Amino acid sequence: SPTFLVWFVGQLGATVRPTPTLSSHRVRVQHSRTGFSSTAGETDVQLDWEVQADRPLRVRLLIENKIDAAFTDRQPERYRERARRAVEDDEADQVATVLVAPNEYIETRSHAGDFDATISYEELVEYFGRHAVDQDAGIADHAPLHELRQVTESARLDVHDLC
Repeated sequence: SPTFLVWFVGQLGATVRPTPTLSSHRVRVQHSRTGFSSTAGETDVQLDWEVQADRPLRVRLLIENKIDAAFTDRQPERYRERARRAVEDDEADQVATVLVAPNEYIETRSHAGDFDATISYEELVEYFGRHAVDQDAGIADHAPLHELRQVTESARLDVHDLC
């Protein structure tokens, strides 16, 4: 939803500017995008949007979603390579890499800081909790919130057991 997009990008701080607005055009979300070569890896979620300014500004987020699995070989580095390549190939004017994971994962895993920004599951739970009955936020009932809480709690235990 436009409201969620504005909130999500707002959590990235100065990583991406300008942020989308509720009137941003051409927002596109893709799941499991493979890179420019067989060794470039896969992006869990690719989010593209265009911001109208003096000229259209094309912004892309490459989002890695982790629950408790370790990073694969060079995974954060391959995200950065795909980001750099998207700008070089004129697919986007600005690209940022984002890790979405439980807070404990973000705080304890090496290489979590290699992404341009992080958003924790706990932040998502808080957002959806505030917007659980807000149709514009894309949540019609509390079932997705309940599922996200379960994943977060499960991941917290698994990450704690691994440390």
